[in-house]
Amino acid sequence: MSSIRVNVGCGATPTQGWVNIDNSWTIKGVRNPLLRAIFTPLGMFKGKDEYIATIRKHDIRWADAGKRLPFADSSVEVVYTSHMLEHMTREEVRRFLAETRRVLKPGGILRVAVPDLDYHVGLYGKHGDADQFVTGLMMAAEPPQGLLGKLRHLLVGERHHLWMYNGASMAKEMENARFSSVTVRPAGETGIQNPGTLDLAERAPESVFIEGVRS
Repeated sequence: MSSIRVNVGCGATPTQGWVNIDNSWTIKGVRNPLLRAIFTPLGMFKGKDEYIATIRKHDIRWADAGKRLPFADSSVEVVYTSHMLEHMTREEVRRFLAETRRVLKPGGILRVAVPDLDYHVGLYGKHGDADQFVTGLMMAAEPPQGLLGKLRHLLVGERHHLWMYNGASMAKEMENARFSSVTVRPAGETGIQNPGTLDLAERAPESVFIEGVRS
C-alpha cells in the first residue's frame, strides 16, 4: 500500500502527489452544490477562479485541523503544515500536534513552517517603524463592516495571526507534544526521505522550519 503524506492547511499551494487538506469554506462551496448555490450570489467565489481550479485539480479536501485529522491511527508517513499554526489558538495548536502524533506512524515526521518572529524583530531593528512592525506581524484586524463582511467573518472566522513563534518556541511546543529529535532546519533542508515536490523553502526568508519525529 502506498504511503500517505499530508499537507495540512495547504491553501492555494498544495503538494503534488500528496493528500492536501484545508479548512477554507471555498472548498466546501466547490464540493457542495447547495452551498455553491448560496455562495455564488453572495460573491463568496468572486476573484477565486484560480483557487477553485487548484481545488479541483489537486482534489483538496476540507478538514478542521484544530479539531480532528481525517486519518486512522498510525497511518501517515509525513505531515507538513505551512503558515497555518499562527492562525490557531494555542489550545488548537496543541490539539493539532496531538492529532498529528496520533495519525503518524512510528518514525513518521512532522514538518512545520511558521512566520519567524525573530525575522520580524530583526526587520524592526533595522527600520524602527512601529506601524510597519505591527502590520507585518498581522496580529491585528479591523472589525468586519457591512452585512456581507459580517457574514464572511461568521463563515471563515478570524484570518489574522493569533500567536507568533520563533524556532525555539515552536520546537518547545512539539517537544511538549512528545515529538522526538525536534530540529530547527535551514530552508531547503529536511529529514524527510524523498520529499518529492514538497517546497522545502516555502515563504523563506520569513519562515522558520521545524521538524520532529513521532517516536
